[in-house]
Amino acid sequence: MVESLDDYLLVLNARTGHVISIYDWKDLSFITSGIEFGTGPEEMLSPVFLQVDKQDKSFYVYDPSQRKIIFYELYQALENKILSPKTIVKTPATADFMFPVFHLKNQEMVAMTYTQDSHLLTFSKEGEEISRTGSFPSLDSKQATVPLLEGMAWEGRHAYSKDKNLLINNNRCQLYLG
Repeated sequence: MVESLDDYLLVLNARTGHVISIYDWKDLSFITSGIEFGTGPEEMLSPVFLQVDKQDKSFYVYDPSQRKIIFYELYQALENKILSPKTIVKTPATADFMFPVFHLKNQEMVAMTYTQDSHLLTFSKEGEEISRTGSFPSLDSKQATVPLLEGMAWEGRHAYSKDKNLLINNNRCQLYLG
């Protein structure tokens, strides 16, 4: 996963080495990398999501296996050439699979869930559940997939439909509606 912030590219590596690498956008030169893989307080076991906050010049990484989101300030990392956490947020201890997770300006977090009873789960930075919103209709698997995938044209890891104005990235299972 790659995100841009100002004149920099942030690359999330979910396999080996360091979790985050930072490159100069202009010439793609390497600047720094950091965040070790592991179970320590500032380490990640299975990072799955990188989000940037262009206004605050910060970014955060979500690790569902350790139920945490770690926030970093871009310019502090560039100045020190090391990634030191600004904040570590715990996610709720629920049975929900939450992806993606977004930071709200009021210090709360909201996550998309994949449970029958809710679309979105809002929680505090301490990991306390605040609210749930929306519900999914009951559909059997045939009803749910056939209309969505009918008429999709696959190219590599992406499928698209001009008729439905829909793009699916099967690597991350994300849907984009234009």
